[in-house]
Amino acid sequence: ALYAKNTDSWRVIWDTTYTTKNKAHIRPSTGDAVLSIEADLNDVNEEDNPRIEFVQDAGYPVSAIGMNLLGNGIENALYLANNTSTRGGIFFVTGTNPTGWEGWMNLDESNIRMTITTDGKVGINTVSPQRSLHISDVMRLEPLSGPPASPAKGDMYFDGTINKLRVFDGAVWQNCW
Repeated sequence: ALYAKNTDSWRVIWDTTYTTKNKAHIRPSTGDAVLSIEADLNDVNEEDNPRIEFVQDAGYPVSAIGMNLLGNGIENALYLANNTSTRGGIFFVTGTNPTGWEGWMNLDESNIRMTITTDGKVGINTVSPQRSLHISDVMRLEPLSGPPASPAKGDMYFDGTINKLRVFDGAVWQNCW
């Protein structure tokens, strides 16, 4: 086990004796527990960026959270990335009664609230979206009192004044019913 303590009473524990579920644990005696990963301390090379990589299967980096992961010059953007073809994608999971990590491990696909697949499809309340945006439930458009400014072909909104769903056809707003 590795234990480090400073004057503010924080510690980092690599636990290989007590349990296999908690390999690293950051726990202050009081206050917030903050994990800070800093790159480019000298502010010279903007290609130095902080990230956390998730690596498995003999060193294959499958996912990452970090800044400028793609090296595309978008310097201060946060990226959440997944790069695998086998059951890949990003899943947002929620539960109502987790009891530590063991509680999260008991969640199943019914707890997946949003999915982003490897081909960019987004699903809400579905794990296998079939379109660019697939919502498996009722969707609500907040009513507006009139058409939005500067519409483009394909824009839609619900007009609360005339109680109609409307779509812009490129020239005029059309009522859907």
